[in-house]
Amino acid sequence: MQTAARIAELTADGWFEHVATEQLRWNPRFTPAELAGLFSTFPHIAELPAADRDAVLDDIAALAARHADEDEDGKVTENYVVVIYLARRAAAWRVGQA
Repeated sequence: MQTAARIAELTADGWFEHVATEQLRWNPRFTPAELAGLFSTFPHIAELPAADRDAVLDDIAALAARHADEDEDGKVTENYVVVIYLARRAAAWRVGQA
């Protein structure tokens, strides 16, 4: 996640201070077709020529099918993490003070 590096970037030039972070994690489950449908919305896949796009999505669905929980519901789990950064504008850069 390189959280420390991101905080260093935010504070390096004195623009921000008091940086707080929060990690949000969630684990949605998808059927192979649902996962391929999700990936079909990603720009680097959606913008492919139709034949290439269909081949990539077929490969994604096939890979998901190989890893699906056969003993449960035939779904795969995607593990997502996003880091939220909240920072206060540094005193020197606040409106009316610079």
